[in-house]
Amino acid sequence: MILAHSFSKEIFELICVILWAIWTRRNNKLFNGVSLDALELSYWCKYYLEEFQACKLRIELAPSVPRSSGVGFWNRPRVGCIKLNVDTVDHDALNFVGVGGTICDHEGCILVYWVLKIPGKFDILTSELLAIREDVHLAIQFGFLLYNIESDSLLTITAFNHVQPCSTVESIISDIKLFISSTSYDFYQHISRVEIMVKKYIFFTFEKKC
Repeated sequence: MILAHSFSKEIFELICVILWAIWTRRNNKLFNGVSLDALELSYWCKYYLEEFQACKLRIELAPSVPRSSGVGFWNRPRVGCIKLNVDTVDHDALNFVGVGGTICDHEGCILVYWVLKIPGKFDILTSELLAIREDVHLAIQFGFLLYNIESDSLLTITAFNHVQPCSTVESIISDIKLFISSTSYDFYQHISRVEIMVKKYIFFTFEKKC
């Protein structure tokens, strides 16, 4: 958070992309035995920085364009409310689930972000729901008035909106609904992985600090 106030917006975006590239390069070397050289890494950073800036420009130029199945635009929360984006990262060799949360206001400004680890190995649905539960709980503890939640897991949204009695995730979903029952929460929305690529870099950039 200190970096965000120490540099211009453009420089901070560049720092985030470089940090993400270094972290990803480390993971590829550690888990896949593959490492990009300096030139490849610079091209990689250039590509993602341009993609992020293009997405940001698209949002600024057309904030009110309706979402479609092909192209999606950032869905603006009501003035005074915030949006919570949730994501997880998992690896078979690690005995924990990484959880990331990002809170934005109605202008798209990042107010706070966090990452944490949940010990244990879980299936995909359970991991996603645990991430939502922890992130919603933290958001409410921070005192935010929640507008809606976004996730890239259609399976999770279906399970959340159509709870199966006596299922293994019923208690987790009950916890989530209990947490949000006192907020202005409106809906739980699916967004494609392409649309949340920019949000993912915020998560992975800072995951190493957990």
